[in-house]
Order: sequence, then structure tokens, then C-alpha cells
Amino acid sequence: MLVLPASFTVAWISTAAAADVTGLWLVGAVLVAVGSVTGAALMLGMAAAVDATRRRQRASAADAAPHP
Repeated sequence: MLVLPASFTVAWISTAAAADVTGLWLVGAVLVAVGSVTGAALMLGMAAAVDATRRRQRASAADAAPHP
């Protein structure tokens, strides 16, 4: 789960730190890290909810099917 946010944050740091003379790139890096971890967690949660719903639908459809 943390591979994409970590790699995105490192890529962002490498470009922002080189161009920033104020030192605020560190604040931006923290915000990028928190935002990307939150976004990844939200997307994984939504995918898990959809998967659980589909599994329940398949199970109920299999139970409702007539047996010979």
C-alpha cells in the first residue's frame, strides 16, 4: 500500500528541493506524503467494498439458482 505514495513523495522531493530556496519543500513533502497515503487508503477501501459487494451478489445468485 505504501509503495506508490512513498515513490511519488520521493519523486516530488527530488524536483521540489532542487528548485526551492525557501526550504518550504519540506512542508510540501509532508503534505504530498499525507495526501497520497490518504488517497491510496481511500481507493483501497473503495475497491475492497466493491469486491465484497460483488462476492455477496455472486453468493446469493448461486444460492438462488435452481438445483437439478
